[in-house]
Amino acid sequence: MSNLARWNGTAWASLGLGVVLAPGIAATQLALSYNPALIGAQFHQQTVPLEFDGVGALTAVRGSNALTATVGTF
Repeated sequence: MSNLARWNGTAWASLGLGVVLAPGIAATQLALSYNPALIGAQFHQQTVPLEFDGVGALTAVRGSNALTATVGTF
């Protein structure tokens, strides 16, 4: 968790890498410990994918819609 920006015990930002499944589709995951204290905790996620061409030049920067998930609910 060294890549988290923290203020007052709350993680505000995290840098992570996702997996590109197909053009326009990516996947990320968040591993949580089996801790009952996390039930009801909310996590917010938004991705900012960077697209590169064949020679490594940055071609696009996009932002996803935000996602909010609550531990213990479907």
